[in-house]
Amino acid sequence: MAACSMNRLVGFLFVAISLLHCTSAQTTHIVGDASGWAVPLADPTFYSSWASRQTFRVNDTLVFNFASARHDVATVTRTAYDACDASSPIGPVPTTSPVTVTLTTQGLQYYFCSVQGHCAAGQKLSINVVGATVSPPTRTPTLPPPTRTPTLSPPPSIAMPPSSSATPPTTSMAPPPAAGGPPSNSAPGVVVTGFSVTILSVALALLL
Repeated sequence: MAACSMNRLVGFLFVAISLLHCTSAQTTHIVGDASGWAVPLADPTFYSSWASRQTFRVNDTLVFNFASARHDVATVTRTAYDACDASSPIGPVPTTSPVTVTLTTQGLQYYFCSVQGHCAAGQKLSINVVGATVSPPTRTPTLPPPTRTPTLSPPPSIAMPPSSSATPPTTSMAPPPAAGGPPSNSAPGVVVTGFSVTILSVALALLL
């Protein structure tokens, strides 16, 4: 039972870590990397160059590391940023390091140190925040259409010829007359009788 419970616990933790990894697509940006948040004495464009190498997305975070009470992080407008005007910051200005800022909206955002002279010396940062990373939708595989079996019509009925064993029709035929029998009352008999009368008429004419 203990082994079974342990396996379930491990499986639950694995699923939880996987879900956390999928939903936590944010990136933590350490402002200035190892240099932190300070007055860039060597290069006034240091933070602009650093930002150009980053991709900032919604839900990412900025971490400002600095010496507490010596610097701060003021969120300002574009106009205040360009003029290094710290009179109207957006929200509170934290002075205790580290300061973590969560990027919640897209677009340009501006930050600088409000300590006198630090912004003018280059301790200022402008970034462009783009949309959060969206996981591609799961594509449902397209199944081929089902194969349709053609419906075959029954073959036409073929009339079969009558079997040779069928009885042929009976034909009545009169038997031929017997040889030497009396002449029948057919047409040949009438012709012979007429011929005998003609001969008799000729003989009587010669006697007279």
